[in-house]
Amino acid sequence: MKKDIDKALSFFKESRHEEVIEICKRILNETENDSIESLQLIIKSLMANNQLEKARFYLKQALRIEPNNYELIKDLGNSYLLEGDRDKAKNYYKKSIMIEKNYAPSLTNLGIIELNSGNTEKALSLLIRAIESDPKLVPAWLNLASCYIDLDKMEEAEISCRNALDLNYNLFNSHLLLSSILSKRTKYIEAEESIHEAIRLRPDSSESYYNLGSILNSSGKSKESINAFKKALELNPNSADSQYNIGNILLNYGEALEAKLYINRAIDINPNFANAHASMGKIHKDLGDSKKAFDSYMRAIKINKSNSIYYSLIKNLIRDNDINEINKNELKYILNILLKREDIPHEEIFKALNFLYKDFIDDHIVSLNSEHIDDEFFDFFVGDQILIQAIKNMLFRDIKWEILLNRIRKMLLKMIFNTETNCSNNKLEFIIGLAQQCFINEYVYNLGKEEENYIKKMINTFKTNSMREQDMAILACYIPLHKLSKDIPSIKSFKSSNRSLNELIKIQLIEPLEEEKLSNKIISLGSITDNISTKVKAQYENNPYPRWKFENQFKEIDYTVKELINSEIIPNRINSNIESKPIKILLAGCGTGKQILHAQRYGNAQITAIDLSRSSLAFAQRKINELGIKNVSLIQMDILEVALLKEKFDIIECVGVLHHMDDPQKGLQSLLEVSRPNSFLKLSFYSELSRQNVIKARTIIRDRKLDPDIENIRVLRQDIISGKYPEIYSQTTNIKSDFYTTSAFRDLVFHCQEHRFTCKQIDEILSNNQLKFIGYTNLTSQIRSLYKQNFPIDKAQTSLTNWGILESKYPGIFGGTPNFWVSKINLLK
Repeated sequence: MKKDIDKALSFFKESRHEEVIEICKRILNETENDSIESLQLIIKSLMANNQLEKARFYLKQALRIEPNNYELIKDLGNSYLLEGDRDKAKNYYKKSIMIEKNYAPSLTNLGIIELNSGNTEKALSLLIRAIESDPKLVPAWLNLASCYIDLDKMEEAEISCRNALDLNYNLFNSHLLLSSILSKRTKYIEAEESIHEAIRLRPDSSESYYNLGSILNSSGKSKESINAFKKALELNPNSADSQYNIGNILLNYGEALEAKLYINRAIDINPNFANAHASMGKIHKDLGDSKKAFDSYMRAIKINKSNSIYYSLIKNLIRDNDINEINKNELKYILNILLKREDIPHEEIFKALNFLYKDFIDDHIVSLNSEHIDDEFFDFFVGDQILIQAIKNMLFRDIKWEILLNRIRKMLLKMIFNTETNCSNNKLEFIIGLAQQCFINEYVYNLGKEEENYIKKMINTFKTNSMREQDMAILACYIPLHKLSKDIPSIKSFKSSNRSLNELIKIQLIEPLEEEKLSNKIISLGSITDNISTKVKAQYENNPYPRWKFENQFKEIDYTVKELINSEIIPNRINSNIESKPIKILLAGCGTGKQILHAQRYGNAQITAIDLSRSSLAFAQRKINELGIKNVSLIQMDILEVALLKEKFDIIECVGVLHHMDDPQKGLQSLLEVSRPNSFLKLSFYSELSRQNVIKARTIIRDRKLDPDIENIRVLRQDIISGKYPEIYSQTTNIKSDFYTTSAFRDLVFHCQEHRFTCKQIDEILSNNQLKFIGYTNLTSQIRSLYKQNFPIDKAQTSLTNWGILESKYPGIFGGTPNFWVSKINLLK
């Protein structure tokens, strides 16, 4: 019998399962007592052939002989697991562990079930127990690696996977998993080696070639990765992911038409492939079809409502493109969604709101009775959730809206001042919304003498008398509550059951007071003694810029430096990556913190953010506290003294800052002193050609000797609105202009220091500092196409000479302040 058992074992190792079963059945028939060895081999062979019912028949027979055989009980669990019945499988694994508590195979299988059920911590505990019991159990090491991947512990995952390979080097799954881990750790050379081992072991595996394509694409070898994805498609033509990746790479190279073929195939294979629909939206956008782009983004959102990237994409489409052909009901539907999200800068969708309510505005500017506002008007506002949400959260960037809202504000002030009765809930809701709008625009609306008198009288009254909700709300339309509270102390203890009013109190009183406290805790380094730096500091202490409420949060993006820069400098690409752990980032002139939020896109980053203004930094600190951002140090200091940080940085972002310094080149040189040899810098300088209207406005200010205070800001704005300066009206008041808040308008035309540059001058500055221009960031596809038409030979679009020629032909293409990336090293494409 032993000879037959040995023969059966030999056949089992060769996967000759039918012959194993035949031999073992013969043994069972020829012996009086059942042979456990024969039964086990039959069971394992039947399970290998997926004959699970027959396997269970023999398992039960074997368990009658040895009811406490924990290996047989485990095999019974395996038979149910193979059928997909996890609950029965778990019961049998637990039963086997009750007999032998350290039985590694059952612990491993239980761990796998917990891992696949999303219970990673439970799985981790079970798999560690399995390995402690049997350190040579390869499946335990492999699944432990998967646990660590889920927990984002890539170093531990790599160690576990390599332990599995040490035990058995020729395991396909181990090499496949290791290649993914190494790629996530940006160890691309080792990842390539590992995936090639997987391909050696299983050359017909589509998954291996797909992984190879992903690794090559992540490591900057995008062209090579296309060939790998195409090989994956040869082996599996129905791989939607391979089709999608080829299409996406082609799209990044500006080949929208060819990309469309592959993305379409991905969608044909998987109609619910949300990312593919989003990419199709990008393709239609690049091809100039806003309606189809909108429809594709909407399909992506309807398939996966939780992906914040899709909302950002559709927001960008609405902001940047012609929306006249988009279905108004669909536009209203998405606008309602976007306005409720806290990861979208709402002012960037104002164009859509303006488009939808254009007729309403035109009607009411003409027909609004200057002596009385009827309830029907407020019923319309409050009944329209989009409009009321917008007025609370979104900066209204339009002259007609400003005229309408300012007129309404004045009428409401007179009405409340002259009546002792409480206004309707609808009116109160609107007044609170208007107060939030005025706070957002920093009370930039024009203020007449009559209104000033009403406000003074009301403040004097409420110094000693109690105020109504409507009194507080209308005063908050003119003066923020934290400033009013100095004259009316009762505001700090005002109690209300009105949810909207409490939200107003939070925004206008509690948060500014919190910023005052945070301001005292901001660390300062060095001294700010430069004359211009001192003036700039004073400006931003008085008017922190920009004040913001919501912004893109990039929760689902975790770029390497190379991936992030490449996503911004399309069609150029860099191959160099930064290996620092963590990436050291300096935000030089971080202002109120928007840049900090954007910098969360960098994976594994440690951020130092500096600014001259303590008020701006306090605002930034409040926002990063609110958003739970932990990887940032805020410091008040001058760029000229940045060496005091005693740090070297991989990435330096200094946008909208250098052109406000006394000597921009001196500022740049200070930054270069703290940059690493292979670092990248993101810079911006005002464009000479794109700011001609600003130059004219600054000339008017100089000639009229206007100081940069709120009264003069309002006076100049009102003169522009009234048509006194038609030569600057259209550019100064357009929807993208910094015309619509106090701090923005001051920054636009009243700034104490401004330098402007041509592309030629920027080129000279970069050359003098041994910097290489690698691309403007996030230009529209239309501008990219314009460059391509004019300079088809420069496929990377990195010639500042060419950009200068293009800008001279089309002044304004950069929008005034183009951002661009430079490197300290000569990067190969």
